[in-house]
Amino acid sequence: MNQQTSSADLAGEPLEALYRRARQALDAGDEAAATYYDQILQREPDSWEAAFFAVYCRALETSIAGIVEAAGQMSGCLEPVLDRIRRLPEDRQAAAVDEVADRVAGLSDMYAQAAASHYGETDPEIQYKYLQDYRDRLAAARDLLYAAGDRIAESFPQDRTDVLVRAAECWEAGVERHRDLLTLSRGDHSADEAAIESYIRKAGQFDRPYLAAWEREQARSRLEEIDKTIAATDTVGNPRAGKLSLLVGIAGVLLIALGIQPSLEAGRPNYAVIIGVIYLAIDIFLVVRKKPSKAAIAANVQKVQELEAEKQRLQERLAQLEAELED
Repeated sequence: MNQQTSSADLAGEPLEALYRRARQALDAGDEAAATYYDQILQREPDSWEAAFFAVYCRALETSIAGIVEAAGQMSGCLEPVLDRIRRLPEDRQAAAVDEVADRVAGLSDMYAQAAASHYGETDPEIQYKYLQDYRDRLAAARDLLYAAGDRIAESFPQDRTDVLVRAAECWEAGVERHRDLLTLSRGDHSADEAAIESYIRKAGQFDRPYLAAWEREQARSRLEEIDKTIAATDTVGNPRAGKLSLLVGIAGVLLIALGIQPSLEAGRPNYAVIIGVIYLAIDIFLVVRKKPSKAAIAANVQKVQELEAEKQRLQERLAQLEAELED
């Protein structure tokens, strides 16, 4: 749009012409598209297209510093936009939701890539000063996806799977962005992991293979943990320590036996006797200090039995998931 063209200049434009000009400007990446859509919205307040793209076109033009605010504005417009879409004839609703979901996903990608590029180009010596800004921008890109999925799911009934599958796709993309964000921080991620799991399960309502694949990885990971725990749990009184104690004790006795006669002849203990005594001291330590109590052994046996039972259940569940994913 020409710089001298204002909203007042468009007041006499037919609505159809405004839509045409707005769409052409949108396709061309012309920032004037927002002004066209503002004008359309004044004349046609129920237009989901105008309500969405008036905000979207401005969100496209934001600076790096404005990503968090622009993502928040974009998230805020989704509920009224989807409310308008829900009032469309049913056969037009899915296409409109597709358009919104695709645009939001693309915008989130653009924000994440721009934030990463900006951070990567920062001088490494001062990069740490801008790490939190980078995290905030990635979080805004993630939250935009989560919000899109949430608003779509809230706007349509559970039987509208043709629409709700797009909610699942938004949540899934949000989960991947969330995981990327976790790589930028250390410490306790339990709250983030819980949030990720909740969105995975929400997506699984409308994308069962996605949930099944996640459950399969969880089962595999847990089975590995169980095997390691079982291998490290003493259920027979630390036989390795017992065998070592026996060998050390025998070595100590032999050394003392070999060194006793030379020690008597010399009138003082020789090295063989000294080392033998040290070995026997180690033997006593292994026997007294390393051997678990009977109660501890009994508890370990019960623990391993419970783990074995859990392992069997997981193996059965894993087989079911593998079969489900092959179908």
